[in-house]
Amino acid sequence: MMKRYLLSIILGFLALTNISLGQVEINFASQTANTNGTVDIDLTANGFTDISVLQFSAGWDSLVMNFNSVVFTNPNLPELAPNNISGSEGASNVDPGQFSFSYSSPFGTGNLDDGDILFTVRFDIVGNECDETLIEMTEDPLFIECFDKDFNELTVTSQAGTVSINGTDCGGGGDDLTITAETLTADMGTNVCVALNVENFIGVQSGSGTILWDPAVISYTGIANINIGGVDGSLNATNVDNGELKFVWSNPDPGNPLTIADGDPIFEICFDVVGEPGDMSPVTLSTAGSLGFEWTDDNDDVIPQSLVNGKVTVTEPLEDPVTFTVSDITVNENDTNVCVDISVENFTNILATQFVITWDDAILANATPANFNLPGLNTSNNFNIDGNCATFSWSGINGTDVA
Repeated sequence: MMKRYLLSIILGFLALTNISLGQVEINFASQTANTNGTVDIDLTANGFTDISVLQFSAGWDSLVMNFNSVVFTNPNLPELAPNNISGSEGASNVDPGQFSFSYSSPFGTGNLDDGDILFTVRFDIVGNECDETLIEMTEDPLFIECFDKDFNELTVTSQAGTVSINGTDCGGGGDDLTITAETLTADMGTNVCVALNVENFIGVQSGSGTILWDPAVISYTGIANINIGGVDGSLNATNVDNGELKFVWSNPDPGNPLTIADGDPIFEICFDVVGEPGDMSPVTLSTAGSLGFEWTDDNDDVIPQSLVNGKVTVTEPLEDPVTFTVSDITVNENDTNVCVDISVENFTNILATQFVITWDDAILANATPANFNLPGLNTSNNFNIDGNCATFSWSGINGTDVA
């Protein structure tokens, strides 16, 4: 089950502000590495100003590298520490090929200039020469969430990085036409589209390819977001039940050889997710057979290419929602003190939560939190009380249950 960050559903006297006002960008560095060595990947940030909460996950091919440790956290963020980043060895529900990041600073203490390093992660290289993997932001095991110190929700974008293992006769790289199938997670029972993104797709006149997958995990439903016009009319989908799609494409406007911008797809291939949580299907860009991946230019010459396979990993959808309830209390006119309980249901495997509580200050005053039931929770670090408003923010290292 995924760990969950909760922007709570508030009942009773609770009020919540949730307005999208800005954007934070997290970029993963690209690096090369040697077999049996290590590689350090910087994550840099843009727009990191007055951030109260930020969380996300990262994913990569665990057959190429494994999480080792956090070797740097930016000292301009005093509440950021290595234990905010958890690999599979240090946290429950984090699988090989993943890490989770959860940062909380209730008062938004510390800012970063655009391009500053947020933190640096070291990986052990376990793949072979010429292997490579994307490292990118995901929502497994932690969903992507970000809020500023006023609890306005911010959009989070990211740029993936690539780790390539040095070797001889690797092929590809440089100015080669490169096609990269996305690495994605998707809930069981949903539909997912895997983009086949390009670099150096310049002056192309024709092409073909075969895409392979595990039909026990994902079931083909079609293609979308097409940038090689007419390909949808030349698909060979006779074997999709066995996990194979072939295509042949010729430029419908040969007087204008086709160029596609870096990062855009030739198309997306879409699937229903039919496997069980934890299942994984590779999405393989095959060069085998009569319709292996191949592209030609205006001179009918074959264009050198590099292909990067993707995958779809099945995740478990969230089940029962977490409910916060504020108790109703009746008091006598002469009572001097009253305690209002905030209780929960389905608070299971929760990594972080935050909300805002307000009250009528003509009736209630001098609010003091008490009777905590979350690890590490205390008045000074997790509450900010100002007039008739209390902001609350809490995060843990591992998922927490409250009965």
